[in-house]
Amino acid sequence: MANKDSRFFIGFIIGALAGAIYGLLKGPRIALRQNRKAGVIGILPVDSVRESIQTGKELAQERLKSSR
Repeated sequence: MANKDSRFFIGFIIGALAGAIYGLLKGPRIALRQNRKAGVIGILPVDSVRESIQTGKELAQERLKSSR
């Protein structure tokens, strides 16, 4: 019984290490590919993006005023 448990944990540790190494090697490449694509903001019209940013600023200022 102990032999099966130890093999399981050794396999688990090896799998976790392999996954971590794979994530370190492949993760940045996937992130770089996604940065090259046009994001949601790039698809939206400029006016609606500006309005959204301005509305967010106004809401943040109102929250700061109300929290004081």
